[in-house]
Amino acid sequence: MALKTIYKSQGGPMDAYFRVSEVHSHYEKNYGEESAVQHVKCSVEVLSWSSREVLVDDFWLDNFCGPHSFTVPADVSWSSLIDKAYEHLKTLDKFADAEDC
Repeated sequence: MALKTIYKSQGGPMDAYFRVSEVHSHYEKNYGEESAVQHVKCSVEVLSWSSREVLVDDFWLDNFCGPHSFTVPADVSWSSLIDKAYEHLKTLDKFADAEDC
C-alpha cells in the first residue's frame, strides 16, 4: 500500500509516491484510567512515481517524511498499524488529495 498524488511545485507538477517506511508503537495505560492506548509514530518515504527514485532533498524531508503521530486503542493489532498510519496520513492537509495505490 502507498499513497500517490500530483504535487504542484515551482518546477511544475510532479507525481509523488508516499510509502510508510517505519512504524513505532508505545503502549500506555495510566493508573486509574479505564482503557489503554497505543501512541504511534510513522515515517514516510517519498519517491518519484515515474522513476521510483527516492526523493531526499530538504523540501520532501521537512514537509512530508514526518514523524507523524497518532493514537489508537490498545487492542489494535500490530499488523493493522500500517493501515492505520495510511488512514491517519489521509487526514492531513498535505495528503488530502492522495489516492491509495
